[in-house]
Amino acid sequence: MNFEALANQIDAIQHTLQAQAAHAVNLALTARNWLIGYYIVEFEQNGEDRAAYKRADRTQVSGVQTVVSGLSSTAKFSNTVS
Repeated sequence: MNFEALANQIDAIQHTLQAQAAHAVNLALTARNWLIGYYIVEFEQNGEDRAAYKRADRTQVSGVQTVVSGLSSTAKFSNTVS
């Protein structure tokens, strides 16, 4: 194996595994978002705080983002796979 073949193998491994990692993260974030949405719908439809929730200011409800670590409306996952 010459140096060029070694570099090509390393490049192929890097791109393949980086794409797999990005896909795994995407799956995890999709599952997280689906579950969050599910719990919000359950809370809205069946929650004991339903009446209070309906009267609550939307900014108060969206304040959950400041309580939950890692959850932000501005944070975006950027896929750097080229």
